[in-house]
Amino acid sequence: SHRNMKKTKNAPDTPASSIANSIAAHPFVDAVASLVVSVSWYMSECRTFDFEEPCAELFTSLSSVSGLLMAAATFICSMVYQSGSGRMKYVITKYSDELSRNWSSIIVWTMVTAVLPLISLYIYKEYARVAIAVSLYSVLMMFFKTIRSMYWLKYTLFMQKASQKLRGEFTDDDMKKAAARSDRF
Repeated sequence: SHRNMKKTKNAPDTPASSIANSIAAHPFVDAVASLVVSVSWYMSECRTFDFEEPCAELFTSLSSVSGLLMAAATFICSMVYQSGSGRMKYVITKYSDELSRNWSSIIVWTMVTAVLPLISLYIYKEYARVAIAVSLYSVLMMFFKTIRSMYWLKYTLFMQKASQKLRGEFTDDDMKKAAARSDRF
């Protein structure tokens, strides 16, 4: 059991042991960053677009891309939870709250970002600035949720590879070393 493992000096007790891990553990950061950028753009004096047709195509394309991202995120999520890797099972057990929070956020928000551009399409003629700000928010959330999904995909693949190469008990020190190596692309 991982509860009986010896604690090592400076070993992470939670994924929030560094700034990057803190961001990975708290998906609300994505929404806050997207909101700040979108509201800032809305409040700025940037002019809106005057053309109608390209925006309709853009809004529907954004919605479609978000749907594809949701499908990919769902696949990655199932890959994480169905991993046969002993090390990944350890991660799932130890960081179940963080993983649950992340995957719920990723899947729900990619669904929301599929709907937001369609709302923008509907309101564009009367509220162009709002429509563009909503779509900007959607694009930023898609970007952050894609990055978050890729982070967990990379992490899962790394842990599966580590499980194949390493045998024996898995400790917090192993987690620290694995996290340090997984930061490299």
